[in-house]
Amino acid sequence: LEGLLLAGNNTLWVKEMDVSLRGNYTCRLSAGRSIRDIHFKITYGGPSIVKPACDIVLRKIPGDLSFTRGETIILPCEANGAHVATHWTRNQLQLRTGASRVTILPIGFLTINDSRPEDSGVYACVTTDVAKNCSRSFSAAVVVMPKSKVQEVCGRTSVSNSEQPAERISGGQDARKGAHPWQALLRYRNGDPFCSGSLVSERYVLTAAHCVENLRTRTAAIEVALGKLFIDKEEPEEIVTDVRDIRIHPNYRLVTVDSDIALVELADHISFNKLISPVCLGQSEHVERTFFAHPKTKAVVTGWGRTMSSRSASSRLQEVEVPIHAPDTCQRSTNFTVRGTGAKQAK
Repeated sequence: LEGLLLAGNNTLWVKEMDVSLRGNYTCRLSAGRSIRDIHFKITYGGPSIVKPACDIVLRKIPGDLSFTRGETIILPCEANGAHVATHWTRNQLQLRTGASRVTILPIGFLTINDSRPEDSGVYACVTTDVAKNCSRSFSAAVVVMPKSKVQEVCGRTSVSNSEQPAERISGGQDARKGAHPWQALLRYRNGDPFCSGSLVSERYVLTAAHCVENLRTRTAAIEVALGKLFIDKEEPEEIVTDVRDIRIHPNYRLVTVDSDIALVELADHISFNKLISPVCLGQSEHVERTFFAHPKTKAVVTGWGRTMSSRSASSRLQEVEVPIHAPDTCQRSTNFTVRGTGAKQAK
């Protein structure tokens, strides 16, 4: 329901009370075969009485965030005024800062090192003007997700090879839904797509450096969509997340296109499912030994690019098999310099 949020530690948070939220609720607890229901009621008494305005001005306030276990939680809260004191609560209980992991900085920010799932909950920054005896508070939901074992779930698809369509279009074919669950779409906030990438963990998408090199200081202008098959349709299974950071390979060169690779850090922790899961990464020696030791090895290329040079981009995800060749074979086929360190390349 709009206005309700299930935060961490089984906390139901009413973000903004409304008459539509009143009613009977049940919290069901289960452990093995044991089940216990706890019933409660939410009532609505009308709009709250307006209190005299408190002139505390908050320069920075916390927002809803998700983290992966082990990450450092930083919640901003900064208020003006010489007599303003700040404290934090979690699930309406005042936070103890004596523990080494939890710190409230002098400016009011809350930091929690080495975050754990039990740190999830509704956090509130409470600012009080001691001289005027008034206060303001802002709340945010924090969810800390357990770290997935990527190697146990990567590279798996819900579509078998026998289910792949045989009919081909120009150089490729329509991809089936779920065939490439690591496919990521990079687009601007207005919905215009500009590149794609591959999900490699709960937090990162791998893409080309030339796609994002000019966006490192404008991450708020873009977003990443996962679980998509069509580029121009909103799909019920898709997940859209903001971008926290962009990291370009230090050896990237635009002119030579050397090290044309970048990592896009996602703002949200991504939970894997049959339509959204990471691609596998491995050490170069393992990759060569596993995939490049046999002749006629092929790779699969996916994306929403043009199916013909004279046509616009495809609205449906496309896939095509391409052969993998050694660098010397690639060099003989072109007058341009083929750069590499011995690893074979997709031609």
